[in-house]
Amino acid sequence: IRTRCSGATHRSSGMSECGLQEHPMLSAASTILAILLAVQFAIQIGPTSWTLNHTNMALALFSSVCFTLLGRLLSGWPPTRTAGKVLVGRVKHTVRNWETETLRSFIELTTWLTGIWLVYDK
Repeated sequence: IRTRCSGATHRSSGMSECGLQEHPMLSAASTILAILLAVQFAIQIGPTSWTLNHTNMALALFSSVCFTLLGRLLSGWPPTRTAGKVLVGRVKHTVRNWETETLRSFIELTTWLTGIWLVYDK
């Protein structure tokens, strides 16, 4: 049986529903480290010519902006509203996503970057 935490915090104790003490700086720092690890992993599984350079980072940034805009666009149309909210939620709640669904977030980011860079590499 798998339980999920909503990430809600009790004001009086500072404890989350998961029973973890909330430390915003530690959460943000660990999220950034996990993202950097996913980027490094995407580079390692890619072709040997890949490096972390300005072009790859610009591609990742541009595609992330497009991803967010697509989520906003999908949120406005009733048949795709749920999908749009999921896409926007992945961006708006990055730290919470990495805290509660670390493996899923790692796989999503690695797949995202590898796909972008493979298409560009061709």
